[in-house]
Amino acid sequence: MNVIFKEGENASLAEIEAKTNGSENKIAVKSDFPIAGAVGERRSENAEEYEKTEKFTSRVTGDKISETTAKNFDCEITDRASVIFGQSEDEMKREFRAFKVAKLFKKFDFDLTGVVLGETLSDKLEDAASLGFGSVLVTPQNLKIAKEKLKKTEASVYAAVCYPFGEESYGVKKYAVKKAIEKGVDGVFVPVGISSIKQNGFEAIKREFKKIVKVCRNKRLFVVIESGAINSVETEKIVKVLSMVGVKNFVSSSGYTEVGEGLSSVKNIRYFLKSGCEVSGYTDTVKSDDAIGLLAVADRLLVKNAVELATDLKTAVGVLNF
Repeated sequence: MNVIFKEGENASLAEIEAKTNGSENKIAVKSDFPIAGAVGERRSENAEEYEKTEKFTSRVTGDKISETTAKNFDCEITDRASVIFGQSEDEMKREFRAFKVAKLFKKFDFDLTGVVLGETLSDKLEDAASLGFGSVLVTPQNLKIAKEKLKKTEASVYAAVCYPFGEESYGVKKYAVKKAIEKGVDGVFVPVGISSIKQNGFEAIKREFKKIVKVCRNKRLFVVIESGAINSVETEKIVKVLSMVGVKNFVSSSGYTEVGEGLSSVKNIRYFLKSGCEVSGYTDTVKSDDAIGLLAVADRLLVKNAVELATDLKTAVGVLNF
């Protein structure tokens, strides 16, 4: 029997010609491997399906490899970060939370106007320094000790002028602000008398605070308007009058009136604020949830129990001893 490979055959079957007794029989033989002959290599009939299977397998395998590589890459990044910074992943997370809390404390103005004992004031000023509060608010007679205790920190020292009710005669506030600035304060908190608002004395308020704004120049001026003690019409008028003369910072309450603390007092001011102005909310809370809720509408917080609030905040995010 003579076996001949047919020329030009590209199929996966190797056709074998067998000639016996003058008759021609064609026998189709499957080949699982390429067959070489006089013309060249032949491929098996399963080659096409084999290619598809190969491509599918490669894709699936490739996807798995990619997924595994991505996971390994994340692990590698974390491991490298741990090596670079010398900290575990948990330690880095805690450090980030501590960083965010520290930024939050910069929005605290620690109200120390009610502290009269020198030893207690000194301790609270040290707390303000160690916790990194944005500022402290003290009465003019305590400016010297406050500046001394905080001179090596970034905390601002503000003076509470004509505090807390602001019912002084016309011209007294301007004089008191000028004296406080001469002592080197970073800014002043000045209340608007509720009686002046209730008696529709907006023109007198406008003239007085126009002069106070000029005296302050590069110092920050915070105006306390006790919004919880006045209605919405009065709030709108006083906010517009003060904005007209250049007041940029408003405070919802001094904390010395029976009303004024909370979201509603801040919202009353926020509603009428011009662009570029800020509002501070007063709070004596020691609960972190309350403070965070107030900061949702306020730009800053005038905080009475700042140390206790700070402790609760740090405990809530797991960085108390960090």
